[in-house]
Amino acid sequence: MAKDAWKILKAAHEGTTKVKSAKIQLLTTKFENLKMLEDESIQDYHLNIIDIVNSFESLEEKISNESYIKYEG
Repeated sequence: MAKDAWKILKAAHEGTTKVKSAKIQLLTTKFENLKMLEDESIQDYHLNIIDIVNSFESLEEKISNESYIKYEG
C-alpha cells in the first residue's frame, strides 16, 4: 500500500517538475524576445516586464539583475 502511494506521489512530482520546466522555458523565451512596441507607453512596457518577473517568482525561479538590462546597439 505504501509503495503504491509512493509511486503515485513520485509520478505526480515528476509531472509537476516537467510542467514547471516547460513554463520556465516559455517565460525565458518571452523575456528574451521582449521589445517595446512603437505605440506602447513606458508604463505598459514596464508592466509587461513586471508580469514576466512575477511569473518567474511564482515558479520559485529568479532572474539575475544582469538579465534585466539588455543592450541592443
